[in-house]
Amino acid sequence: MKLGLPYWILTLFSLVIFIGTAGAHPHELGEMDHGQSLESYQIE
Repeated sequence: MKLGLPYWILTLFSLVIFIGTAGAHPHELGEMDHGQSLESYQIE
């Protein structure tokens, strides 16, 4: 049952990216338009 370390690294990395994206855009989940977010980053 040894899946290998790269498999777990890829899984954890994908999970972190998914959670981070969902947390940053809870109202735009599933959309690829991040223009408004880029503006907010520049303002801060």
